[in-house]
Amino acid sequence: MWPRCYGEGSTVMTGFVPPRPRIAVGLIAAVLAALPGAAGARDTTASPAPSGGPLYDASGWRVECAPRAGAKTLDCQAVEQVVQRPGGGVLVAMTVRIPPETKKPVMLLQVPLGILLAPGISLGVGDAAAQTYPMQTCTQGGCFAGAPLGDALVQSMRTAALLKIAFQSADGRTLTVSLPLAGFDAAYDKIK
Repeated sequence: MWPRCYGEGSTVMTGFVPPRPRIAVGLIAAVLAALPGAAGARDTTASPAPSGGPLYDASGWRVECAPRAGAKTLDCQAVEQVVQRPGGGVLVAMTVRIPPETKKPVMLLQVPLGILLAPGISLGVGDAAAQTYPMQTCTQGGCFAGAPLGDALVQSMRTAALLKIAFQSADGRTLTVSLPLAGFDAAYDKIK
């Protein structure tokens, strides 16, 4: 469970377990700063590594479950991460869960430290206009934005191929990460 400072009194953030970073977050910020193409927007799906392969790798949608405090049932969430190569540090992650209190889906977006907080995180699916979500908090694991996940967005995510997550680096560059949606439909059905 998150510490009390994460959304205290909020049903949106209650019970989220952020994905654990695999390497130091400072290294992630350093790698982001060192990426080629210092100006303008960048889509990570088009960035080849020096060895010719992609700089980033998506882990695929998976379901993570943990015992719920005081309950005999499991608390499950669907998770997708884009990690950096080499090293495997989390660049972006999206977690979707359905709290038992509200039975309405919520999402948590994670981006690395070293970004501009005021612009928030932009989320776009398919041809629909992107929505911007304010940053809520930052920890050693990264910066987070959470919000209810509306029915229309869930339906779009079930049928689209990619989810685009955009945020601004500390120097004002817009970084856009494509999060594959293959497997989201099955993962979402498992957590319902």
